[in-house]
Amino acid sequence: MENYKYDLAYGDYGDRVYLDPIHSFYNLTPKIYRRRDVFRFRFLHGIRARLPRPPDLRGKVVLLDFWTYCCINCMHILPDLDFLEKKYKDKPFVVIGVHSAKFDNEKDLEAIRNAVLRYEIMHPVVNDGDMYLWRELGISSWPTFVLVGPSGKILAQISGEGHRKDLDSLVEAALLFYGEKKALDERPIPLALERERSPRLLLSPLKFPGKLAVDVLNNRLFISDSNHNRVVVTDLNGNFVLQVGIGVEGLSDGTFVSATFNRPQGLAYNPKRNLLYVADTENHALSHSHALISL
Repeated sequence: MENYKYDLAYGDYGDRVYLDPIHSFYNLTPKIYRRRDVFRFRFLHGIRARLPRPPDLRGKVVLLDFWTYCCINCMHILPDLDFLEKKYKDKPFVVIGVHSAKFDNEKDLEAIRNAVLRYEIMHPVVNDGDMYLWRELGISSWPTFVLVGPSGKILAQISGEGHRKDLDSLVEAALLFYGEKKALDERPIPLALERERSPRLLLSPLKFPGKLAVDVLNNRLFISDSNHNRVVVTDLNGNFVLQVGIGVEGLSDGTFVSATFNRPQGLAYNPKRNLLYVADTENHALSHSHALISL
């Protein structure tokens, strides 16, 4: 269920209904909702050095993403966050994930770290295992976004999927408004990404491999190398032979050297037709490739 809580955008004030978030920032900022207007990230001090210290966030427009890694809806909005991070990468704008677990097993820090690596999340993530931030901000569903201004005031709250345009408009409006107020700190925040520190990712030729298929007749093993967007072919002793796909995101059937995938997972080999079938998860498709025998 979608939920909107705007304090200064899309608001109905008197005889005027503001439908443009940018216009709303300029005209309705004095009417900011006051109930939780002094959120200054005081809760985020000791989070494993993955989160910038609170002083670094002052002067930044911050988007909090309340999520949990077992929530499929939370996975669906990751491309929206990636879009915003890339669009505003040179602006005083920061995305922070707040992982508020639904089940006890989701509170484990190592499991959260693996999810961050698997889904290639490029922003800091807080482990809100005790739901402290969740309760303090009155969050009630996953995913929920909270936009926070440079002085710590909450500007907007949106729940659910499909809000890329809304979030983009709100972030743009906040940056314009507070930029004119000279309230933004343009200095970048240094971040140490988990993927740059993981020995497993640095040393392994595979990146979150998913499933296997075996071709006993031709001495082949197929491995879906999911985060490399390819299928690796080895012999039955594990020696590399070749890869299926060119290793970039795409959607095309074809030969081993021309097929493209997006996070391939399940595999099935048909020896009679000499075809390899691939469950191409992010493309929501079943792909197939002609499995060359003369290797």
